[in-house]
Formats: sequence, structure tokens, C-alpha cells
Amino acid sequence: MVMLGIVLCTSGAPRTSFCTIDAAARTAGQMKKREKWAGEATVGTKIYFAPLVQAAVGVLDTETATFSTIGPHEPIGPPRSRYMGAAAVGTKVFFGPHNEDNVGVLDITSSTFSTIGTAAADVVGNRKYSGAATVHDKIYFTPFRQDNIGVLDTTRSTFSTISITVSGTQKYYGAAAVGSTVVFPPFTQDNVGVLDATTGEFSTIPMAKEPDALFGGLGGWYAGAAVLGTKVYMAPYSADNGPR
Repeated sequence: MVMLGIVLCTSGAPRTSFCTIDAAARTAGQMKKREKWAGEATVGTKIYFAPLVQAAVGVLDTETATFSTIGPHEPIGPPRSRYMGAAAVGTKVFFGPHNEDNVGVLDITSSTFSTIGTAAADVVGNRKYSGAATVHDKIYFTPFRQDNIGVLDTTRSTFSTISITVSGTQKYYGAAAVGSTVVFPPFTQDNVGVLDATTGEFSTIPMAKEPDALFGGLGGWYAGAAVLGTKVYMAPYSADNGPR
């Protein structure tokens, strides 16, 4: 049975507990028991999960604690990674192109799914982006194997890129926005990526690697981030700490 892990802070007695919500809802396109969804975005009281290998968007209704799916959105075929990372603007949720050559778009008012192509911006291939963050009406996609940051103008439905100058095949994983600044956690980089969304300027903040860097190549440093105030907290993937 597939479960979503949820952290709950109960009212009354000051305690924190961990429980799960059944996410075993299946679609005709569910081909694997792993790598289901990767990334989420909240709109109102519902959370929408980006379909990684699934053929449908996952939806958690936090008021009723029920999980459902919207889709499928593609012909049934061999399992392949599709989208990674999600961000919302208004009543639409946008899913970052990982192996798909398009941005997935879910209109939550009508439950309709559409796409915005990336090939016109010369962005094709596999494992492109690994996260998404919203600044005003634009979505910024985290460069995983790309040498650029993906940018979706949600008003015009156009996709463009911002070049970055960092080395390595796998770069960053996840994204978080603080005001007009987008922060990218380092996956295999020795720096944190920082984008000024107002000027389009990309810079880096150096980070010291641990002695057993990348643990023999088995994984990266950090994967995912959350904002609290003016600080960004990064989820440790292989690292033994969580930087901020």
C-alpha cells in the first residue's frame, strides 16, 4: 500500500506525531510501485503532486485527508520519468520538465491538463530540471543537467532560459524563493545557486564539501528546500547536515 507521510502538530498537548494518509489510488498508467511523484504545490487546502513516473497528477485534500488522482495525461507506455518539481500561480499548477520536453500545466478549476513546449528554447533531452519556484507570474526551474535555468512566463505561456556557468553534469536539486531571489540547493556542486529574478543575474555561494564527497558517487548533497523567514533550509540527501 502506498502511503503519504504527514507530520501533524496536535492541538492541546504540545507534541508532534507522524502519521500517513493512504495514497494507493491507482490509475491505468501506474506502471511502477516506486518513483511515483516528485515535487508538490499547494493551492488552497489541496496539495498537487508532480507525476514523475505516474500518468496522473496526485491530489491530497488536506481537509478530508483523502488522496486522489487527475489523469492519466498520456498514452500508457513504458515507465519513464516525466516531471519533477511543481509551482502554482493562481488556479494553475505547473510541473517542471524532467524528461518531458514540455512544462505540464494543470488547471485546477476544470481539472484539465495541457503542456507548454520547451523545444523552441532549445531545451530537450532527459533529466533537464529538478525543481520549481514561483516569483510573481514566472516559474523558475532548477537546472539538474541543464546549463541554464528554465523560465516560464505564465502570463504569455512562453518558455525561455537563463544561462549559468557552473561545471558538472548534475548541478542542483530543488528550489525555494525568498522575495525575488531563487535559491537552488547543490546536488553535486560545491556551491549554492542564487538567481536574482529581477535582474536575471545568477551567482553562487561557495560551500565546503565533506571529506567523503558524494559518498563514492552514490548521491548528491541536498535535494529540496523550504523557506522560513529570510532563511532557506535544504534537505540533506547524502550530506550529514542541513545548511541554511
